[in-house]
Amino acid sequence: IAQAQSEYLMQQMENYGAETSSTRTLNNTMGKDAFLQLLIAEMKNQDPLSPMSNTDFVAQTAQFTSLEQLTNLNTGFQELSAALNNYISSNDQSRILRDNLSLLDRVVSGTTESGEFFKGQVTGIQYDESAQDLKLTIYNDGRTADVYLSMVERLETA
Repeated sequence: IAQAQSEYLMQQMENYGAETSSTRTLNNTMGKDAFLQLLIAEMKNQDPLSPMSNTDFVAQTAQFTSLEQLTNLNTGFQELSAALNNYISSNDQSRILRDNLSLLDRVVSGTTESGEFFKGQVTGIQYDESAQDLKLTIYNDGRTADVYLSMVERLETA
């Protein structure tokens, strides 16, 4: 029975190695695939008169399971880090908007993206992530224009 289990596990590991070898990327550290390849090589090249003991096989399987769990933890930490960075970024945007709400209804003068000088009352504020700047919507005499906060030249009261 132990021999049949060994052969079955060896076949499964060989199948696993064949499935993942085409999608494997180069890595300087020993990963799951490399560990399995070493285990397969060890099983293939063992002395048939003195095969690996069940205890050794179970120990190596436990090591593989630990490696896999550590890899999963690392992936989880990377995802958590990315989510935390997104949360911090969105909070920074909220703080910037909140800190500049006092600009609403104020009269500003500035240059639009097209280079036009425009003066009017601020009717809207939004954070433009691509420009990393606040975009002010300015209204004057039936016209509106967008001016980035960094391009505002003068600030007056309404």
